[in-house]
Amino acid sequence: MGTGERPDGAGYALAMSDEVHDWLADLRDGDPLIAGYVIQALTALMKQGASLADPLVSSTEDAWPSALADELDRHYRQMLEDLQPVRRLVVESDDAATRERLIRLNARADAFRARKEVLKARYVAAHSTLMIHQSIDVAGLARDDAEPGSGMEAHLRDAVAKMERELGQQGSPDGLMELRPGAPGDIGVRVLFAAEPQGTALLLSAIEGSEAVKDHYGQAIVLSADILRRVRAGQEPEASARGYPDARSFLDEFQPDDLGASDD
Repeated sequence: MGTGERPDGAGYALAMSDEVHDWLADLRDGDPLIAGYVIQALTALMKQGASLADPLVSSTEDAWPSALADELDRHYRQMLEDLQPVRRLVVESDDAATRERLIRLNARADAFRARKEVLKARYVAAHSTLMIHQSIDVAGLARDDAEPGSGMEAHLRDAVAKMERELGQQGSPDGLMELRPGAPGDIGVRVLFAAEPQGTALLLSAIEGSEAVKDHYGQAIVLSADILRRVRAGQEPEASARGYPDARSFLDEFQPDDLGASDD
């Protein structure tokens, strides 16, 4: 029997970092209603394991390209923010060396902006072309071009790979999943996880709040992918610093007192 696997093979043990643990504890203490939905979803994940599916659990694979595009934009915004103190120094001191540094940083930011816009446009074009031709094929209509669908899929993969290289990414790791507490409703919480090792749901990151989900979902996917790769390489043991072998042990710590639910 694998590490963390329940005797019936159906459910998951649960593991998380201190950071995720503290977020969940703060949620339990500060917002019991939302915490109740999150705890209920995590308990279902522990009990049902890989059999838990849409709308509560889904793969992040389809969201990976848009996450990369969001991360490109975030990197550019960060570059602009990093320019602000240098600009202030130029205004305050009129130092020639600082002024030269500002020129170099501006040029680097402009070059990155140009690259990211080209990369995003290539992805959008490749994705749109593939979707149009798939729709035509489904409708049984004749196409003017002779390029097979496999060629269009190759263009799309190439466009995604170019965004990955710009960001120093190695592709979306297999098994990166998303838990949506409260589904099919939306309470504004996302928990990213993976079955790592087999039989254990490893919580990688969490986003709380509708605005945070809107603004930081892509960043959370890329961050979680980085953590998962390091975990699989044995480089981030702290990602599983907290562990719960079964739902009862998890509920004993996290269930809000006023809910009174059972893990039966």
